Amino acid sequence: MEILYLYIKDHPILKNCNLNFGGKYRLEYSINDQTLNVLENPYYFPNFFMHGGLKDDQAEIKNITALVGNNGSGKTTLLDFIVENFATSTGGVKYSIIALYRKAGSKYILYHSDDLPIKKGNFKTFDFTIEILRNEYETRDNKSIGGTSRYTIYPRIDDFNEVSMIFFSNVFDGRGENEFAGIHNISTNYLVRADFRRNIEFRILSKSDGHRELDSFTFGEVERQIAFLNSNTNNVELPFNIPNSLTISIRNNLTNFDQAFDASINNPIREYDIQDFYLNAAKIFRKKIEGSKKAHIKAKNYFIANAVLNFVYELVNSYVQIQSEFSFKFDSRSLDEKLDAKALAIRIIKDIEKQTAQRYEEGIQGQKVRIEFSQTNELARNTLLFFDELEHIIDPKQVDFSSGTSFSIDIRNKERFRQFHELYLKTFLFRPYLNFNWRNLSSGQKAFLNLYSRFYSLSDQILKGDKLKQHLIIMIDEGDIYLHPEWQKKFLSLVIDFVSRIFVLTPEGKRRTIQFFITTNSPIAISDLPNSNVIFLFNKDNITHIKDSLDDKKQTFGANIHTLFADSFFLNQGTIGDFAMAKINYLINLLQGDIRGIEDNKDEIQKTILMVGEPVIKSKLLQMLNDRLSLNLVQLNSRVTQLENDIHNLKKGS
Repeated sequence: MEILYLYIKDHPILKNCNLNFGGKYRLEYSINDQTLNVLENPYYFPNFFMHGGLKDDQAEIKNITALVGNNGSGKTTLLDFIVENFATSTGGVKYSIIALYRKAGSKYILYHSDDLPIKKGNFKTFDFTIEILRNEYETRDNKSIGGTSRYTIYPRIDDFNEVSMIFFSNVFDGRGENEFAGIHNISTNYLVRADFRRNIEFRILSKSDGHRELDSFTFGEVERQIAFLNSNTNNVELPFNIPNSLTISIRNNLTNFDQAFDASINNPIREYDIQDFYLNAAKIFRKKIEGSKKAHIKAKNYFIANAVLNFVYELVNSYVQIQSEFSFKFDSRSLDEKLDAKALAIRIIKDIEKQTAQRYEEGIQGQKVRIEFSQTNELARNTLLFFDELEHIIDPKQVDFSSGTSFSIDIRNKERFRQFHELYLKTFLFRPYLNFNWRNLSSGQKAFLNLYSRFYSLSDQILKGDKLKQHLIIMIDEGDIYLHPEWQKKFLSLVIDFVSRIFVLTPEGKRRTIQFFITTNSPIAISDLPNSNVIFLFNKDNITHIKDSLDDKKQTFGANIHTLFADSFFLNQGTIGDFAMAKINYLINLLQGDIRGIEDNKDEIQKTILMVGEPVIKSKLLQMLNDRLSLNLVQLNSRVTQLENDIHNLKKGS
């Protein structure tokens, strides 16, 4: 599936736009005379974006289109339009459009709204299947007005039911974004809120605890990065080296749980009536931690204590739903302060396992109870194993000696780290309790790692629920932001290679197809694309306009990036920064002014001229300075001669 052309009639910003996305044909619709003409793209050939042809380990890249323009030109608006009118569950096509797309097997379908008739043009000479989009209307009861209302039912293009759309952006500007059936949103704006909502839903956090959306997002982002790095996606090329170690800390210190206990309105510990037991356990563990003399022993006690307290918290969070059928008995007298932290943690879990086994033997009925029993036993076994894993993985040399509450782990031993992380993931159902943080990653490095890890989170190995469809439309909104120009130059090539290899086949074994839409402010990315695959947008009077090509019809593919930068589309007021230009104009005004001003500011003028990097401008300024100084010298010599003559005449007359 591949969208090739779109005409939009009456959108408030994208008004009367002819948009060709690359491909075999280029279309042009005139609303005035209702004409649609089709031209063949002379530079088109199939599989242009597949180096060396289609390979077994890659999805098929159907097309890549770049939407280029300055801020406010309508790039993101166009992506939103495609999502809101073509995605499965967004209510159908809400605007009058003409759209050409190609199905698998090279069948071309041309849809047009009934208020956009096509009466003339050469389109009939092409093998297009033509369909009409019509709104339907129905009358329904409207209780709010005590009568009936007329509702519009927008037409849908059913072929897009076989398409999954993916929207990625690293930009965080507070814009509200949603996720619907058929669209997978992995933008920063969406994930900041989605990660937080998920944590609230699973009672990992309470809204009243003062936790911020950004905290949840940061945790979720690192978890996605770790899942990607632990994956079997071999030979993935990143333009930088991943740091050798991760710092691990506790997300919410449960040994200090009593300090925030009253803040949680729907706290399962209170609901299950084990508050005294929990707080006594937390108090004993806190003593064990504070009494540890060596930093690495303190760290082990600290992490083991939080692991077991999280186990109890999550256990109760699950069983509070069925406490009418089953309840644990937690007796604070079983908390033996003489035991070390690990032994105490083991005793708590063993007591829970014992109760679970006894109640199961007593014949507690109900499918829900049996499921909870099974999950409890699994969590208990894994948590006990994790205690041993913590003892082995915490290196005394890698512990934060100032607090003993964090340690670093070497991830160069990929298998060892994967073993640790996978076991950790099996010690909770909904409530993660460890934080993983990178050291010394720049914003550009994080941007690349985020892009790879978020796309990997949608792969069949990771994505829960419905998998991606066979046909993908991937939208990357300013994905090259934060990147150094050298990395921007590599961006498209790296993304194509990575995405095509993680989305190769559907679970049914069908090869996936991918169409990319990317937006950018920079000309660097378009040097990788043919001119027919680049749409130049600019805003005039709050309406988006389309420019067919760069000045002089210059080609973009393989073009010199400096030449593209110099095009007036990107820099319509010259290639020099505004501050520098203002400084140069200041010098020119000085050099054209009074000679005394030049002499008073001679040192500043000379130093500034020498800093100018553009050779023609520098040469002209130096010439102006020398001319004024030379002219002044001539004038001085002439004046001296005149004065000498006057003196001579005066002496002669006396």
